[in-house]
Amino acid sequence: MAAAALLRPTEAGSSRTVGTRARVSRECAAAGRALRAPVCTDLPAGVTLAPPSLGTVHRVLTAGGGVGFLASAPGGCILASTDAVTLLLLPLTGAVEATLTGQTGGVRAACVLSDGSNRVLTGSGSEHAVVCLHDLSVARVGIRSVARGGIRSVARGGIKPVARGGIRLSPRRTFIGRDSVPRVAMCGLGAGTVRDIVELSGGRFAGACYNGIFVWAMHSGVRLTTLSGHTGAVHALAAADDHTLVSSGYDKTLRLWDTRSYTCVASVPAPSIVLALLRLTDGTVASGHDDGVVRLWYTRRRKIVGELRGHTARVSGLARLPGGRLASVSTDGTVRLWVAAARACVGLVVTAPSTPKCCCVTAVGGLAVSCGDGSVLVLDFPWTRRSAAVVGWVVAHS
Repeated sequence: MAAAALLRPTEAGSSRTVGTRARVSRECAAAGRALRAPVCTDLPAGVTLAPPSLGTVHRVLTAGGGVGFLASAPGGCILASTDAVTLLLLPLTGAVEATLTGQTGGVRAACVLSDGSNRVLTGSGSEHAVVCLHDLSVARVGIRSVARGGIRSVARGGIKPVARGGIRLSPRRTFIGRDSVPRVAMCGLGAGTVRDIVELSGGRFAGACYNGIFVWAMHSGVRLTTLSGHTGAVHALAAADDHTLVSSGYDKTLRLWDTRSYTCVASVPAPSIVLALLRLTDGTVASGHDDGVVRLWYTRRRKIVGELRGHTARVSGLARLPGGRLASVSTDGTVRLWVAAARACVGLVVTAPSTPKCCCVTAVGGLAVSCGDGSVLVLDFPWTRRSAAVVGWVVAHS
């Protein structure tokens, strides 16, 4: 596809004011300037970029069982779930810093806590909607101990050294959602599979399961409530603000929940099944659908305010990138980069013959993409260079 076609906006929603048009034009121009970089000539097999100067791509992992989930982790690392194993990877080399244990099934969701504690919640595909809390700062201490004093120095505090693959890190706490599970499966995932996790205010978090949303207290481990109302599997969650949780799933609705009273305040029909949700910096919520469209919602008005069209198959993952950019991965074999405010596609990555499954932003503002062949691709863009220098300095001095 030609670069000119990629940069053509697709309009949706009401007309914009002259001031907004000017701002959007400036953002498009800035996006175009940011993409003017040397052409990457050393791409992994089967990967193409449009425009060719979009950035660089390298492959950091090949797992035989496939990578079902990716998440950005503290310290510039990436969490990658391969079947029943969750790995903490370095995005530059693919080196495994740690293996997270405690889950009985492949991890399908993760949430890094925002309190700076380097803790992460992971949700599994087990029968009982299990969420584990891991302290990743302990892993980094263990790695430094190995470098200084050998493997014997980290055999404490839930850390077990291994000859390869970093250290084994056991959970600090385990949260149980269900005592018993209905004999139901949806899209190959069990009824107890935790499909998404989002942090809430007041030391709480929510996990999406088959047809319910569990809310736990972080410190006590108590399950506070179950939010019920969806008639199909709940697939995605997003915190629209401090007191509003958005959920979506196979029943083609978006539900808005007041997290103070645990009540549903609105149920909004969606044009198709929603597979992914993401809150953007301007307060809108982006949703990825099985009809290939990324839709933008203004939740307070309960309405769609924009659409990003270009994918020809379901959108299975979304990631927020710096500068108002949004990444979407689709089973059509492509990753698209958008300027959300302009409703414009500014970049395309073709991963065929392998299909991209999910994605996450890296610590320096790049993008990690898992593919159906078990590989993880890391994309670096021109705007990541300064961020990489800052993150490198922080990690070196931590």
